[in-house]
Amino acid sequence: MTEDENLIRDIAPFGLRMPPMLKERIRRAAQDNGRSMNAEIVSALEKEYPEDVYSADEFVDYLQSLAEPMDPESQIVHAETLNSMFDHMGVDLEAHLQSGDIIIMRKTPPK
Repeated sequence: MTEDENLIRDIAPFGLRMPPMLKERIRRAAQDNGRSMNAEIVSALEKEYPEDVYSADEFVDYLQSLAEPMDPESQIVHAETLNSMFDHMGVDLEAHLQSGDIIIMRKTPPK
């Protein structure tokens, strides 16, 4: 048993009423994912209510750091990080770029 599992087991139970059909869907999902119903519910709630990763100031600082020159590997890592941040905030960056709502431009033209 992992340390996280031990911590979860130490938390006092929380009674929850739900419609029987929802309970059955959760039971099936938990079984498909190889976890308990409690773990399935916690996983769903974590996705719906994620912990804040960055403050607004930290996010702006991170965006500004992307303007610095970087090698291709770093570009990939930063693209994945940025996509994860936008996904966490519920923003579909690709859709906004395609629609023209967001335009990304270099600060200065390349030499």
